[in-house]
Amino acid sequence: MSEERYRSLFEYHPDSVFSFDLKGKIESMNSVGATLLEEHPNALIGFPLADFIDKDYTENQDSYLSKMKNGKVHHHEFTLKNKDGKELSIDMTHIPIMVKNKLVGTFGVGRDITENKLNEEKIRFYAYHDYLTGLANRRLFEETLELALESADQTDSVLAILFLDLDNFKEINDTYGHETGDKLLISVSNRITTFCGEKHLAARMGGDEFTILLENISVDYFEEEISLLSDLLSEPYKINGVNFLCIPSIGVAYFPTDGINSNELLNKADNAMYDVKFNKKSTN
Repeated sequence: MSEERYRSLFEYHPDSVFSFDLKGKIESMNSVGATLLEEHPNALIGFPLADFIDKDYTENQDSYLSKMKNGKVHHHEFTLKNKDGKELSIDMTHIPIMVKNKLVGTFGVGRDITENKLNEEKIRFYAYHDYLTGLANRRLFEETLELALESADQTDSVLAILFLDLDNFKEINDTYGHETGDKLLISVSNRITTFCGEKHLAARMGGDEFTILLENISVDYFEEEISLLSDLLSEPYKINGVNFLCIPSIGVAYFPTDGINSNELLNKADNAMYDVKFNKKSTN
């Protein structure tokens, strides 16, 4: 009866359960563990779990076993790769198997926390990125700008902030609806990302307002970059079969001539953008 109770606990546990010998080789596993590894239980008997998991775990296995010998339960997270090459995040509790006060092996009770990890990564990502476009958000932009200003001050170099919005975005959004407006913002963001590459940081500050941080290039080159960006964003956008023109107004502020801190530079670039917009209306 005791054996049957043990087997029931082992087999019907909702998490994966493994038993290992002192070398970390699998002696048995329940059906959840077999499903996790996508193998028949008998096919893996005698194989070390280390064959499926990350290097950190295998390098510290002796340390884990040492804790087991002292009768200590050990908790560990690792990445497991199953038969199909899919990577899973596992939270495993290691429990010593003691017979007559002697360690003869360990149980490993593992929970698949892959979805939780992905959700945590998503939460961390969107703490610093815009949910709609995937660009940096204001928080990340301002933190990066502070670091860039420190570096520019120490190296006596120039940096620029571009502040831009889309001249007729509100009219498009009001006329065609928010779904079309969102698709347009995503298309604009994709072009900004193409422009920035890995050299520059772009952020969506809110609505149709975007900022770009340009570092370590000459003022002449800044002007050339602004012209290239304007041309790129002024090309038509085709959304739901309709072509839209959404011309940007771009303001620029330079460190250190236009300001020495992030607030001064952002305000200067914002004001410069509105000056550009006003001048367009005056000439129409």
